[in-house]
Amino acid sequence: MSRLTTLFAGVIFSLMLLGVLTHATWLSQFNHAGQTLIQLRSPMAETFFMTITQMGSVFTATVLTTLLVICLFIWRQFRWGWFLTVNVAGCAGCVTYLIKNWVRNPRPQPQLLPETGYSFPSGHSMVAVLLYGSCIVLAHQMMQNKWLRQIITWSFGSLIGLIAISRVYLKVHYLSDVIAGLSLAWLLLQLSYVLLIGEKHAANHP
Repeated sequence: MSRLTTLFAGVIFSLMLLGVLTHATWLSQFNHAGQTLIQLRSPMAETFFMTITQMGSVFTATVLTTLLVICLFIWRQFRWGWFLTVNVAGCAGCVTYLIKNWVRNPRPQPQLLPETGYSFPSGHSMVAVLLYGSCIVLAHQMMQNKWLRQIITWSFGSLIGLIAISRVYLKVHYLSDVIAGLSLAWLLLQLSYVLLIGEKHAANHP
């Protein structure tokens, strides 16, 4: 996996974090620009994004992760089972909670979908990358069919993007929250891959 993209993700997250902590004017302008990009409102679009955003919820992540980990353990893929567990429970769960309660950035108001808790970084965006990104890595590891791997990659990649967009559309996160969540999650995904898997245990990885 590319060290350059990992470094870039770290820089982006650091910039977003610095902007929030210092209440930077440029970050407010950035968030305003992000919100103005999503002006087309309709009942159909709201229903669509309210459905999509649930794919990054704690409930969905818990159910899917539990089922996948059980399957991986049954198949004796213990290293990959721990990889998924650490990414979703440890990184998407604990790390997000700690940063949110350290930064304590309030959510946008008003919201189209009532949410509680703090805003930075977006937990749904973290879950999207760390759960579905892990699934992409698993697909490249365990599936021999190249086309099937590509279909899964594009499908989950699109889902990650839609979940991120849904958080801004529903006005429960600022654009900076989402960008920070995506970049930090990517960084943590790469780190867990290196520490828990390593090149000698991987095959067909993206």
